[in-house]
Amino acid sequence: MEKGLQKRVFEVMPKITNAHLSPDAFQKMRVGLAFQLFGDEVIKVLFLYSKKIEKACGPVAPTECFVDKINRLIRVMTSRTPKKALYLRSSNCQFLEEFLSYLTEWEQYTKVTNGGFLSENTADGLRVTIKSTVELLEFLTSVGFRYLLTANLSQDKLANVFGIVRQMSGTNDHPTAAQFLITINALVFYNLARPPKSGNCSPQVITSLISGTKLQPPTQRTIDAVDCLIDEGNFSGAEAALVSCISADHTPCVVQKSHYMLTYYIAGYVARNALRMTQCEHCGSSLTTDKSEAMRSDQASQFTAKFDNGGLLYPSGPPSAAIGVLEDSFTTYISVNKLHEKSLVDFSAFLRNIELPLLGCKVHAAALTKNVVKFYVLLRFRFLTKSQNNEKAEKQQRMKLLKLRRCN
Repeated sequence: MEKGLQKRVFEVMPKITNAHLSPDAFQKMRVGLAFQLFGDEVIKVLFLYSKKIEKACGPVAPTECFVDKINRLIRVMTSRTPKKALYLRSSNCQFLEEFLSYLTEWEQYTKVTNGGFLSENTADGLRVTIKSTVELLEFLTSVGFRYLLTANLSQDKLANVFGIVRQMSGTNDHPTAAQFLITINALVFYNLARPPKSGNCSPQVITSLISGTKLQPPTQRTIDAVDCLIDEGNFSGAEAALVSCISADHTPCVVQKSHYMLTYYIAGYVARNALRMTQCEHCGSSLTTDKSEAMRSDQASQFTAKFDNGGLLYPSGPPSAAIGVLEDSFTTYISVNKLHEKSLVDFSAFLRNIELPLLGCKVHAAALTKNVVKFYVLLRFRFLTKSQNNEKAEKQQRMKLLKLRRCN
């Protein structure tokens, strides 16, 4: 048949190619090609063209019987569902026993005819695989299991591990025992800390295992704040506070923190706006300090001083500490909660458990602190929503360009 017309007619074995019949050195190592060569398509071809094959090559029945045996062996040893699983005293289990006897008879026959059998290593490996599968099935049945999914006995993963060991620190086909143990220990830790491709946990949860952060129990202030919300009848606020404040066992490991020098820089911006909120001279003087005093007393002011062209303010101790606590609280909340329409309300309930230093004089401390907290919280949520909206817009633009590229 001409090459151009091959795909216009029905084909009995379309998956069989020259790679199956005349494989090169690399293709001989591909198990998938061997599975297809002993698959149902070849059996169908032997049946469909049996007369032509018999005229050219002799009887087809022995070859068909051999291919059928190997095909059934492959199906029995690669079962993935309970319906096709291996059961004790089933026909498939009996077939494995018969196949071992078949191997022995085949080997005895080829000793007389001088050739035509498997290599010694292949035959021994095949016997060990089948016998170990049957013995494992007997053991599992004795301890209460009903069947065995033989596909799970694949040694591909084990072969991959040995391949990684041989390629570790350069090609080394014969690693020593010490090198093998060191590599295996490194792989065990890598698999523990590597984020999964799919699962019900975020990558940060897994990578946080390399951190030595110790877990902190809830403080008494947190418990009292939740009790106060319950006494007031604010059950929704209490629930939000519990969800936000009583963290999961991995929360302290995955929360993100802003750099303390950047927090100090933002604290200066907040102090500038706080000066507009008060007319009290004592409150205004307590919010800021001069550059030399800030450089001497607070290491966090180095970033602000480095990029100060003469217009930046240096917050004093109380506002710097208050903004630091607010920033840590905000980053902690955002790290473990997704942004939604009630995030501002939930974060306000979260702040009820946080102790903040008061700002200004005793007369205006409560009002000034409240205004500063309100300003900073709105500022941070505005920054967050703007950044997320920009990311969403960029993603939509990328998808639009990708769609246009596919159309063109």
